[in-house]
Amino acid sequence: MSAKIVLFEDNPDIREFVSMVLREEGYEVVVPESLTEALEHIELHGADLFLLDSEGDDPQAAIDSLRLGCERAGPRVTTVVFTAYTVSKEQALEMGCAGVIPKPFDLDSLLSQIQKYLQLSRGQEAASSQE
Repeated sequence: MSAKIVLFEDNPDIREFVSMVLREEGYEVVVPESLTEALEHIELHGADLFLLDSEGDDPQAAIDSLRLGCERAGPRVTTVVFTAYTVSKEQALEMGCAGVIPKPFDLDSLLSQIQKYLQLSRGQEAASSQE
C-alpha cells in the first residue's frame, strides 16, 4: 500500500507540481482546497503525512494557520510545515509538527525529507500498535 500524503499548498503552481511529482513517486496524494478541508479529510480518512502550508499573506495569520493545522491534525498524522515563511524546527515542534520543509526547495531534498518523515510516521504507528 502506498503512503497517503495530504498536501495543503496555497500556491496553485507549487500544488500542481508537487502533487504530480509525488504521484509519479507512487504516493497517494490528496490536495484539499482549504485548511479546513484538509483537516476534515485527515479526521475522517487519515493520512500518513500532512504537508502543511500557511494560509494568507499576513505573517501572523500565516503562523496562526500553521499552529491551527498542527494542533488539529495532532497525533493522527505526522505533520510537516511546508512553507516559505521563516519557521524554525523548534517553532514547528512547539506547534506540534514534526519539522519543517522550507521553500524554495530542491526536488531531491524534498523527496528525501518526505521519505524521512514517512519513516517517522511508520515508526510511530508501529509503536502505538504494540501498546
